[in-house]
Amino acid sequence: KDRFHKRLPIPVYLAQSGAKVIVDISVNRNGNVIKAKSRKNSSVSDEQIYLYAEVAASKTIFNSSPDAPEPQSGTIHYTFIAQ
Repeated sequence: KDRFHKRLPIPVYLAQSGAKVIVDISVNRNGNVIKAKSRKNSSVSDEQIYLYAEVAASKTIFNSSPDAPEPQSGTIHYTFIAQ
């Protein structure tokens, strides 16, 4: 709530199958992602996709908010396309 991304990296990946991945994140008041954990999805056939999503999510930067909860929780949704 009341946060927006200032930097949202696109995952760099090589995968033969595509999937949608949701990453649960925790963000500190400075806007840094301090925790990123992918939710398991039965449509994912390449487990490496979870790692790609978590790495990209951990590099995301949000606006700072001194009034935000510490940490603040949210999600980032990624759609991977087979390559």
